[in-house]
Amino acid sequence: MSIYSSMYIGMSGMRTNEHAITVIGDNIANMNTIGFKSNRWSFSDMLSHQLIGSAGTFEVGQGAMVTGSQRINLQGALLGTGIATDMAIAGNGYFIAKGSVSGVESDFYTRAGSFTLDKGGFLVAPGSFRLQGFNSNSTGGVGTSLGDLQVGTVTTPPAPTTALDIHVNLDAQAEVQTESFDVAAPEATSAFSSSVTTYDSLGNAHQLDVYFQKTAAGEWEYHILTQGEEVEGGTSGELTEIMTGTLTFNTSGQLASHTQATNTVTFAGAESQGIEISFGDALADGGAGNGSTGFGGESTVDFLQQDGSQVGLFQFLKVQQDGTLEGTFSNGQVKTLGRIALATFKNDSDLRSVGQNMYAESELSGEPLIGGADSGGRGEVFDGSLEQSNVDLTSEFTQLIVSQRGYQAASKLITTADQMLVETLNLKR
Repeated sequence: MSIYSSMYIGMSGMRTNEHAITVIGDNIANMNTIGFKSNRWSFSDMLSHQLIGSAGTFEVGQGAMVTGSQRINLQGALLGTGIATDMAIAGNGYFIAKGSVSGVESDFYTRAGSFTLDKGGFLVAPGSFRLQGFNSNSTGGVGTSLGDLQVGTVTTPPAPTTALDIHVNLDAQAEVQTESFDVAAPEATSAFSSSVTTYDSLGNAHQLDVYFQKTAAGEWEYHILTQGEEVEGGTSGELTEIMTGTLTFNTSGQLASHTQATNTVTFAGAESQGIEISFGDALADGGAGNGSTGFGGESTVDFLQQDGSQVGLFQFLKVQQDGTLEGTFSNGQVKTLGRIALATFKNDSDLRSVGQNMYAESELSGEPLIGGADSGGRGEVFDGSLEQSNVDLTSEFTQLIVSQRGYQAASKLITTADQMLVETLNLKR
């Protein structure tokens, strides 16, 4: 083995430690990069030839060489951000983002979940990569076709009022009114009144006024009025009665019976709709007499609720741990908008990094196995959080010192071999 070989062995040691420092530097530079996974170089020795000596045949090494790098896919810490569209995966899997890298349009994979809503209502990662998942269908469930998740432009259709619940206490000490109820003078011919807003099939709001008239001890009539222009066939500027019924209370003040005489109304320009009115559990219907009461004291409304709504505009997003996207709308409704898809790989360490926190499928990684979060061994999704880099600074700085010393030692091998070569050249003197 020649002195020149020793010099080349030293050079190989310097080169391998150069690569090691490059990787360490990249790890440290990305210590605050969301979803970043640290890397490490793999090295091996070089065996070039065999020598035959007095002791027999023996192998001679020729230094070290780089055999590749390995991505360390350990879980990073989850940091809460409070931003609903920020997401982090706890466990296996990658978000799927569709976009373009170097002019190539494809599906890419990332652990960085810093998503936002673009002007089209799509969930996107920086660089306009669109998050992929399973969109909701017409039945309120989630489909099976992978596609862009568009949630910001979703609306919920209006719901016409079909049920009206009113719980009142009607003063048992109120005087009996002998005069018939007069639609033209409702205040003068009633003992108590209240208002409620209802909605038609188009989502238009309509105010209804409910007037209560005491007709006998423990017996009341109610009359529901609205402006004439609000209903089909009504006279503009005049009140129109659209519903009426009766209530009776026993001597204990319990709701004994309720009879609704009319329950159908057609608001102007909308479909005809039935509105069932409930004042509580009447004894005559097998109930406990709860809800509305006929006690002495001031007449009041204790509870008022209706089931209609206007058209709902998207306001807030909530992500469940299984990746289900739930939207809250301006009309108070909550609707399933889709489900986030995650991809796993047989060998995710060999995914090809393409920059922008994105990875691409490679021949060594295998094809993606795609499904919903929290299924098939895939991790859970947490909203309002981001996964931090898994770089361990203590380990990186330790490796940096070791690589630096390795580089220095290899350089000493070259200088030592050079001095030996000089001594050899001096033999001719």
